[in-house]
Amino acid sequence: MRPQDFYTKSRASLGVRVELIDPAGNKEWVRVRSIASDEFRQAAREALLRAAREGKGIGGDPAERKRQLRRRRAELAAALIADWSLPMTADTERADLLMINPRLRRGIERVAENHSLHFGVRHD
Repeated sequence: MRPQDFYTKSRASLGVRVELIDPAGNKEWVRVRSIASDEFRQAAREALLRAAREGKGIGGDPAERKRQLRRRRAELAAALIADWSLPMTADTERADLLMINPRLRRGIERVAENHSLHFGVRHD
């Protein structure tokens, strides 16, 4: 083992590059952070506080509650993106795209949750 093998915080924030191909065959890429990254943990804390504040004002409207839940999930997924080839750079733009494209959002979430991709789990 090397000392660098223990630098989990920096590896979690660096992310892994994943190739994306849309239905038309266009190739793009995204660098996805781990759910263990500081950026994601900070976004999760902020989302929890915002949900507590907003939850009181929703009342009994299930459609609004569902919309806000989808929005929060998209914002958390946007926090997992370290970089990508798409022209959107602001977190709000990324969240907007992920909100209308749940398949892309879920793919990013799966990569972020896979510790073997980020931390190079070996099977010796």
